[in-house]
Amino acid sequence: MSGTGRGRGVLARAAFLALAVCAIPGTSAAGLAIDATLVPDRITAGGEPATLTLLIRSSGLGLPEAPVPRVPGLTFDPAGSAQNFAMIQGRIERSVTVAYRVRAGKPGRYTIPPFRVAQGKESAVSGTLLLTVLPPGASFPSTPAPQEAWRGGGGPPEVFARLLVDQDHVYWNQEIIARLRIYARVPLDGAPDWTAPETQGFWIEDLGAPTAGSARIGDHVYVVNEIRWALFPTKTGRLTVGPAKVRCRINRVIPAPDPWSSLGFPDVEPVDVAVETDLVPITVEEVPGGAPEGYTGAVGSYSLAVRVDRGTVPAGEPAIVTTVLRGEGNVASLHDPEVPAPSTVRRYVAGASTQIDRTGNTLSGTRTQQVAILADGPGMVRVGPVRFGWFDPSEGRFHSVSSESIRIRVTPSTGRGTAPAGGVRAPEPTAPPRVSHGPVGTVSLGPPAGSLAVSGLALAAYAGLLVGTAVRRRRARDPRAIRRAALDAAGRTVAALRGRLAPGTAEASARRTAEALLAGLAARYDVRGAGLSRAELLAGAAERGANPTVREETEQLLGALDAIAYAPPDARARDAAREIAAAAALLSRWREELAR
Repeated sequence: MSGTGRGRGVLARAAFLALAVCAIPGTSAAGLAIDATLVPDRITAGGEPATLTLLIRSSGLGLPEAPVPRVPGLTFDPAGSAQNFAMIQGRIERSVTVAYRVRAGKPGRYTIPPFRVAQGKESAVSGTLLLTVLPPGASFPSTPAPQEAWRGGGGPPEVFARLLVDQDHVYWNQEIIARLRIYARVPLDGAPDWTAPETQGFWIEDLGAPTAGSARIGDHVYVVNEIRWALFPTKTGRLTVGPAKVRCRINRVIPAPDPWSSLGFPDVEPVDVAVETDLVPITVEEVPGGAPEGYTGAVGSYSLAVRVDRGTVPAGEPAIVTTVLRGEGNVASLHDPEVPAPSTVRRYVAGASTQIDRTGNTLSGTRTQQVAILADGPGMVRVGPVRFGWFDPSEGRFHSVSSESIRIRVTPSTGRGTAPAGGVRAPEPTAPPRVSHGPVGTVSLGPPAGSLAVSGLALAAYAGLLVGTAVRRRRARDPRAIRRAALDAAGRTVAALRGRLAPGTAEASARRTAEALLAGLAARYDVRGAGLSRAELLAGAAERGANPTVREETEQLLGALDAIAYAPPDARARDAAREIAAAAALLSRWREELAR
């Protein structure tokens, strides 16, 4: 029995692989991984089967098998396997792809449990798969939409990508859902590597983790990986989104014409594939006029809640008024509503936080602000009403809500140590007793006491100068003193920006404040920040001891400073003043913590 030249080549490669395995000493497994895919995920009972593909990877010669789980009503028939073996810089890389034909005898929904592999101390597990089996003869629609079909001739591609948006004609700051879909009709070696689309002129937010599914295009079934973003235009006019770029590796199985070649290993060729999406045009219109009182650029759908922590407070103690904005839209860029209060009381922002929910089909979240109201004397303080307005693009009109006024009763102070009404007179100095002899004192041959005092002071000053010079030199070499000096410099920069703030300088001042805040963060947590990105600096601070609350507070403040560039012109100076004051307070707190 003889085969063709191609069949003999496959067997020769299999023999070479076996010899190579025998010649190399055993290597412990590391980086064990397993992936499972099911295409399609819907079939008919007694009809065409689905294909279950397992990809097992390991660094080392050991490559365990994955037992097929038992699922009542399903049968798993082996459909072939392919192995890949390589020596990379003295390290063995090995993978195997195993295929099964999955059939069902009766309709229903079947759950295929995870596949598990283990070797030594290494273990790996795949995801759970779902298979829907329809009655015999049933049909299901063929997806996808026309824009998801391939272009040009030459048949369907093995891998392609599409960038889709839910709408291409929107208002300024209106949410757009962008989806990057990666289609593959051949097994992928690992997860695809993708680059987010170009989004100049947009505020971009991630929407949850990537998802996987399947789609039928013509006579072929594709595995589809989808990544989603929420885009908010910060400019008007004609904008574009994209392109997005995708890189992945596929295991291309080359069929052999020799029927006897199935006795050896199939011919598998790993191929790196790079694809790119088209540009997506977006038309952005300005928000119409007629905005209500309290509108500061919010676009979406929101609600407002206002509460006070207590209705009666002693004089000199604060009452905290909390405003809560909830809804769908660009929550991270929301401007907190104004909390009006009489000019006779003190008012300051005591805290603010933003929580984003990325799990739904749209971006939503909550923006919370605490405002402290403090009166120095007893009486009744009236706060509010608090107003907030937004534009709803789905209805094409503005909405406005207003809270009721809040009345805070201020009682007399209960503090101790208060001076009596008449005041306290300071005691008058008493004359010291005279100790000299005679009517005018005594005569001494020694130096006058005054000259001794002057000489002593001079010597003390010189010694102090020497000691001070030594102390300054030590401080100049003290890393902690250097960090304190850097924090002081950042604080002075922010204080100067706060003092020179003007309507035309709000955006530039906010940008410089963000730079000073990052410099202060690096000094507070001893992060070498030169050349690091914002994300790298925040991650470095977390590694050096910054707790999650500090990181979240800093990220929110930096986001608020960035958002000033997108605020309406009439609100920028006010927003910049608030956020720069918050940055100054945060830098001061870091300085106090470092001094402890």
